[in-house]
Amino acid sequence: IRLNSGSFGTLKEHEKIAQRKTIFVHSASLASPGSEEAPAPAPAPPTRPSTEQKPKPEVKHRSSEPLTVTLTILGTQDDPEPDSMRVAVKSDSHVSEVRKKVAETFKLSPSETTALKFISKNTSNFRTMLNSDKVKEQVYVRGLATLQLKPKREAAPFEDKPQEPKPAARQQPKAPEYIDISVLVDRPSNFRVPLKIKKDSTVWQVKETLTQTDPTGRSKPEMFCLKPCGKDAPVGVVLDDQRVVSSSCSLEICTLQEAANLQRQHPAQQQQQQRQTTPPPEPKDEPLTVTFTRLTTIEDPIPQRFEVACTTLSRVSELRGKIAEVCNLDTQAARRMKILFRVPGGKGFMSAKDEEVVAKDMFVHNVDRWPA
Repeated sequence: IRLNSGSFGTLKEHEKIAQRKTIFVHSASLASPGSEEAPAPAPAPPTRPSTEQKPKPEVKHRSSEPLTVTLTILGTQDDPEPDSMRVAVKSDSHVSEVRKKVAETFKLSPSETTALKFISKNTSNFRTMLNSDKVKEQVYVRGLATLQLKPKREAAPFEDKPQEPKPAARQQPKAPEYIDISVLVDRPSNFRVPLKIKKDSTVWQVKETLTQTDPTGRSKPEMFCLKPCGKDAPVGVVLDDQRVVSSSCSLEICTLQEAANLQRQHPAQQQQQQRQTTPPPEPKDEPLTVTFTRLTTIEDPIPQRFEVACTTLSRVSELRGKIAEVCNLDTQAARRMKILFRVPGGKGFMSAKDEEVVAKDMFVHNVDRWPA
């Protein structure tokens, strides 16, 4: 750089120095005059790689452990009780091993085995698993629902552990219902004894409860009778000892002589009370011969008839089979045959239902054959 009239200018390479005595230098890294540059340090000799190998870190392999895989049939996973089964395998098993066990359990053909798809679920996404993938604890399977098969009994690894039957809940005995009975002991003094007895107790049990209230202990149930008491009570009715009391009421004590007089004076009321007390007798099963008349010949001089032996409690369905046997009818003809009752009064007929009890005289229609 040259100084020209108080300012600096840059010297060019071809410009002559001429008579300039002072030259300024800018941005030059120059050593001081007379100084020597320090020798550059010699490069370090290259180091030879060590022939000794460093020990590799020890890799610990996880041992194979038992694993129970739950297979849920896809399409039923949202049901309250989804269709599923459990498979016992090893923790390092692959899908191919599970596929093989499923095929053995369900006796699947090779094509059905190949069509099975095993699917894993990651949060809300499903992914089809390959045969080389390791199994997980929860796996979904597609293709079993359409087969509608159940595991064979011998395939124990696939079956759920049988659950022990839960003991039946013991039902608490129903608390008995009680009713209030007021017994008039002495009419002039209006002395009454309140009783609380079980519902549907008999009059005899009411009398036993009443005698227990006697402080002397001399009263016995057979020493008196009971009759209804009150404004709306029927007149002349003496309650039978076996009469059932099912609701709260008022009763009155009467002596044995008074009860006998009431029964003689009011026999109709006593008979009605007896009918309410005594249940109707059960029908007896006794032998019965039913006479069947062919409906189309009922107005003939000699109608066509035959007899079938049965009992008084036999049903029409039983007679249908016996008629088919007597007339040699097949199943279709026996079903087409009609069995009828005569309407009370003799003014027509009505079809007999299979569950109805037979009668002594019955009629048949639509019979293809007739016994000789």
